[in-house]
Amino acid sequence: MADFDVVIIGGGPAGMSAGIYLARSGRKTVILEAGAPGGQVFINHSIENYPGFAEATPGAVLAEAMQKQVERLGVEIKNSPVNSIKKDGKNYKIKGFNIDMTTRAIIIATGSKPKPLGVPGEERFFGAGVSYCSTCDGMFFKGKDVFVVGGGNSAVYSAEHLSRICNSVTLVHRRNEFRAEPGLVADLKGYKNIRIMKSNELVEITGDKKVEGVILKDINTSKTSSIKADAVFIYVGSIPQNSLVEGMLELSDYGYIMVKDDMSTSLPGIFAAGDVVNKKYRQIVTAVSDGCIAALSASDYLK
Repeated sequence: MADFDVVIIGGGPAGMSAGIYLARSGRKTVILEAGAPGGQVFINHSIENYPGFAEATPGAVLAEAMQKQVERLGVEIKNSPVNSIKKDGKNYKIKGFNIDMTTRAIIIATGSKPKPLGVPGEERFFGAGVSYCSTCDGMFFKGKDVFVVGGGNSAVYSAEHLSRICNSVTLVHRRNEFRAEPGLVADLKGYKNIRIMKSNELVEITGDKKVEGVILKDINTSKTSSIKADAVFIYVGSIPQNSLVEGMLELSDYGYIMVKDDMSTSLPGIFAAGDVVNKKYRQIVTAVSDGCIAALSASDYLK
């Protein structure tokens, strides 16, 4: 007999949503999360597009609310990374730090991690002026001049957040148009200390023991320029956290888990949800939707 009906790997919005629906379906469920419950939501400084919140809400507040709801319904959240998943007869065996359990079904909700820019100086100065989280590290650069690299919602949110802390913020995007919502980009015009540099590519981060400057290349002219900077915040996409299932489940060319409409994967009993799956839009609300579908599908599978 399996220890659990369903083990959810990942405690972000998708995993939390799945936990809520499985608890309400009477399924014995546990959520395994290597980091803080809430996943990437936890480090978002402000969320404005999640239904039910009239005002902009800190990500940590939303993450805490999700956690409390899940725990109130009786779903345990274990803080542990997962090292392996193996077939065990009709069930699956899951091992990790201080865990060894069997389950009838699994929901993979491991999300994604920030994608590096891949330029000289990035790895060297990580933690010394290079960051992927303005909420986590912004206050270290109070009154300083910082750069944000990227063209999506996260980059725009980061620039707006840092503008209230730093002396100046330069938002660099290699394309002529932003991927971010037009309304968010328009809002940046209200901040006098935010400079937008489109059609520019950050090609190097310079300094001695910490970030002291950046080198930019104009995409149109190929001319480079060296500019003083105290920090660089990078938001150029994400990488799916698929190491657990690589070689086990069908993945897209970019490493995202391939799922059907019911969030089932290429192996019976394993479902996936959230930013780790192959889909067009990756938002909190879509992750929550994925989690709901995966949970209901897993419950049906158990019948």
